[in-house]
Amino acid sequence: MKSRLQLRQRGLSLVEVMVSLVIGLVVIGVVLSTYLGAGVGGRHSSAMAQITEDATVALNIMRAQIEMAGFSQPNAVDTDGRWAKAYAGSAIFGCDKGFKDAKKSLQELIAGGCNAEGSNDAIAIAYQADASTVVVTSDGTPADCLGQNLPLDGGIYVAYNRFYVDTGADGVTPALYCRGNGGGDPSTTSHQPLVENIVGLQLNYGVANVATPTQVARYRNAADLAPDDWNRVIAVRVCVVVQSADNVMDEATAYYGCDGTKVDPADGDRKMYRAFHSTIVLHNRLGAPA
Repeated sequence: MKSRLQLRQRGLSLVEVMVSLVIGLVVIGVVLSTYLGAGVGGRHSSAMAQITEDATVALNIMRAQIEMAGFSQPNAVDTDGRWAKAYAGSAIFGCDKGFKDAKKSLQELIAGGCNAEGSNDAIAIAYQADASTVVVTSDGTPADCLGQNLPLDGGIYVAYNRFYVDTGADGVTPALYCRGNGGGDPSTTSHQPLVENIVGLQLNYGVANVATPTQVARYRNAADLAPDDWNRVIAVRVCVVVQSADNVMDEATAYYGCDGTKVDPADGDRKMYRAFHSTIVLHNRLGAPA
């Protein structure tokens, strides 16, 4: 007969130890899986927040500029009873595959300044600038998209800004760039990145009919517009494709581009990509004569 002391000193059996180890490993596995999942989810959430912020800034910049296209203060009344404007030049022009030379004037671009090959669109806009429409520099002079002093043009300040996608100083990081006409000779003014991680820019132009100058009749690519059509552009659809700053995906992950088609990143590219759309109305062009 075993004593009570002997019964109390009895240890765990091998089966009980194995069961306890299995339960412990399962608990550790669940905790580790949850931790790793939270880490991946956190990286994805941070990347999506960065992408959304970059897209918002880029679209807001382009909206503020594009909707100004063709603006000018009225200074007289023409023979048709319309207000005559101080700036009566071209207001907007775009290229589906980028500019051959973004330093060229708006008229030079219109005359044949588009690339034959390229992956991103580009847009140029012009409007009268004053203290009520743009930021002014320390001496009170209206500034272009880069904060540079605008030159006088026929007694007024005319902002002429060009937007396109290019790589940064490192030759790798893509960004939305602007080239203005302030700060000196327009042929030598530099361009600067405004928002990094912008990898794609697509633009479509809403053209009004002569009979209904305040309504978009159709949206077209830049290459589909005749020279006279640019005078009847009253809206622009803008799409930007934004990438995450870091590799956050487990593998290269496809996304949908501006035209809705599936895009497969290059092998080894584990960044997150998203496309964002916005439609911008050119209020200063509504009802403009063709």
